[in-house]
Amino acid sequence: MLGIGFVALILVVALVATGIAALVFAHRRAQSAADLAALAAASGYQRGVAPCGEAQRIAAANRGRLVSCVLDGPVATVDVECSVVLGGTFRMHGRAKAGPGGLGGEAPSSAH
Repeated sequence: MLGIGFVALILVVALVATGIAALVFAHRRAQSAADLAALAAASGYQRGVAPCGEAQRIAAANRGRLVSCVLDGPVATVDVECSVVLGGTFRMHGRAKAGPGGLGGEAPSSAH
């Protein structure tokens, strides 16, 4: 009986750990997609291409959904959402800002 209880406990712990890992992975994916989408929008602005269209294309290519895209001159700020299904749908968000340096804006931080 004790062995069955121990196996059940290990199974529950493994399921919880798998769920947490899936949520962390989805959040990382959302943040990466946001970083890339912001860079694409800023680059699109400089090339004369629709910046938010570029951001949307890159977010979708990274299995994300562009929630918002705001331009302040050449600086783009984007929000991207990635979903994960674990008994229910969880939406993880990433936000990023990109633009040319030396324009008086904050330098992007490498820490998230």
